[in-house]
Amino acid sequence: MSLPDSNTSHTALVARLAEDDDSLLENPSPLIDAMLIERLFQYSWPTRYLPYVVLFAGFAAFRQEVDWIEAVGITLLYTLGTWWLDHQRYGFAEDTNRQQRWQYWAQRFTIGSSVTGAAWGIFFWLHASTQDYAQQAVLCVMWSGLALSNSNTRSPHLPAFYAFFLMLALPLFARVLIDGGTPQYVMGLFGIVLAITFCIRAHSTHRQERVSLALRLRNAELVADIDRARAEATAAHVAAEQALAARAQSYATAERLAGFGSWEWTLEDDHLMWSDNMFRMLNLSPSAAPAAVDVLVDSTHFADRQLVTQFFTTLRRDGRPAEVEFRVGDQEGQYGPRTWRKMRLMGIARRDSTGRIVALCGTLRDLREDASRQPPEKAPPAVS
Repeated sequence: MSLPDSNTSHTALVARLAEDDDSLLENPSPLIDAMLIERLFQYSWPTRYLPYVVLFAGFAAFRQEVDWIEAVGITLLYTLGTWWLDHQRYGFAEDTNRQQRWQYWAQRFTIGSSVTGAAWGIFFWLHASTQDYAQQAVLCVMWSGLALSNSNTRSPHLPAFYAFFLMLALPLFARVLIDGGTPQYVMGLFGIVLAITFCIRAHSTHRQERVSLALRLRNAELVADIDRARAEATAAHVAAEQALAARAQSYATAERLAGFGSWEWTLEDDHLMWSDNMFRMLNLSPSAAPAAVDVLVDSTHFADRQLVTQFFTTLRRDGRPAEVEFRVGDQEGQYGPRTWRKMRLMGIARRDSTGRIVALCGTLRDLREDASRQPPEKAPPAVS
């Protein structure tokens, strides 16, 4: 059975994430709805005052029909809706609990959208019955531009989208149906086609936003799981290192109390390791001398060096347990003038599953310290 190619697996994963995945929406999360409100806040922020330009352009195009009451009233109504939305945006941005209160903020954004849409609806109601083709063209451009802007900014949150769009479109279509003629009917027919197009586009955008946010939440969960697993692995690693260090310290203490040192020689990488107490027994420092057979031989009495060399050669070749006794010189002043202490070097071979020797290990014991640990002989009884 062949394993799948890594590049093929990677490509399949990218394609899986890039496609429309309905499974991401099977378990809707309230957090997604809160994030949709936040998207509405982000998308509508840059263009919140741009419709004023369109509004005043409409007043200019219909200046013969517009009186000051209409201009002031519609401007105030639109300003009220815009102020309300700005107020909600600030409140939403400062609400630390907005993810749990998403329904509350959704209602308030929907109310503000309906108010701003109503201002435009009143304008279109008042002027939809015009017989001037130039003014009709202005109305078409204004309505389609506002509907497109609404689709771009409010599609992530469908209630706010429909609140604005219905208040924008229904007065226009109703006035055309009541007082319009053939030109108005044609304009209304094109408006209905555009309205259906904008609604379909809004639903598609809304779905894509939900899938995108659901994917972000899933990725966030995966990252959280990875971080948690990494933290647990780090804690376990630290605990294991501490336990290993404590065990090594206990073993070093036991070696010193028992008066022996240990060594291990892995043959694959030719690495020889001595315990700290073995360095001490040879009057060496771990930082000043490496663990090496040559160093051990140099520390040995010149008459015993061949014995030590032969010990390692035989153990490595035959793999049978072996031992050898040799002498190591004391540091001057430790036992008075320089003297020689007798050591016993013992070793065994470690083999793998095939029987091949992979390592040598053993101990070094100070025979003088062993003798000092022997209980004193009992004195003979006195002769009466």
